[in-house]
Amino acid sequence: MENEEHEEWWMDGEREKVKQARNFFYAGFFLLPGLWFVNVFYFWPALAHPPIRPYVVWSAIGFIVYTLVLVSWALTFSVGGEHLFGSVWKHLAVYDIADTYDLIGS
Repeated sequence: MENEEHEEWWMDGEREKVKQARNFFYAGFFLLPGLWFVNVFYFWPALAHPPIRPYVVWSAIGFIVYTLVLVSWALTFSVGGEHLFGSVWKHLAVYDIADTYDLIGS
C-alpha cells in the first residue's frame, strides 16, 4: 500500500517535479543552501526515479559541504580568535571595524 501511494505521488505531474527539483538545485548555488536541504527533504522518496536522482543527491552533497564550511568558519573565528590569527585578528573582527569607523556611536 505504501508503494502504491508513493507511485501515485510520483506519477502526478512527473515533469513538474523534475523541473522543481532542478530549480531548487540551481538556486542553492546562489548562497541559498536551505533550498538544497528542502530539495533533499521533499524529494527523498523519489530517489528511485532516475530523472530526479542526480538533483537530490547533489543537493545533499552541496548542503553537507556548505554546512561543514560554514561551521568550520564559525568555529575558527569563535574559538581561535586572536590566538589563532595574531595581529591580523584586529582587522578581521567586526567589533573592531565598528570602533574604527565609529559606527557604534559613543
